[in-house]
Amino acid sequence: MSGLEIAAIASAVATVGSTVISMGAQKAQAKGEIEQSKYEEASARRTTALEIQKEAREQSLRSGRQLSQAAGQGAGLSGNILDIMADTAYQSELSILGARENLMLTQTSEAARRNNIKTSSKLAQTGSILSGVTSLASTGMSYYNSPGSSSTTSSSIPVPGR
Repeated sequence: MSGLEIAAIASAVATVGSTVISMGAQKAQAKGEIEQSKYEEASARRTTALEIQKEAREQSLRSGRQLSQAAGQGAGLSGNILDIMADTAYQSELSILGARENLMLTQTSEAARRNNIKTSSKLAQTGSILSGVTSLASTGMSYYNSPGSSSTTSSSIPVPGR
């Protein structure tokens, strides 16, 4: 085996190794980004649940204050105080609905982000493979076309112009 053949084999092995390592790194990066996205979505769920719980408690406290104020004034449960309490409850429900809608938007956004990460990772891995194949083909052609190569004399592959 000549020095040129050894160099061609070493180059091919290095190219394959580099391609495999690059693909592994791309997979690991995508996995990390996906896990981060899942964490952010779970965090948004926890935050929303706490916001909803807080708003429901505050609504209960506001209703109690309004009832006690009305009772202290001797108004009882007349139409006016009931309207105020209903409006307060309505505003609280709007706040809760807004928090839930924000959570749904976050979940949709994070799901789309994870899909984009997966697609980008697959495309990057495909690019690595194509780059590796191109490099291997280039090395092979360099070896095949070199003057001292035994491939130039004993090849069964037809080459135009030879």
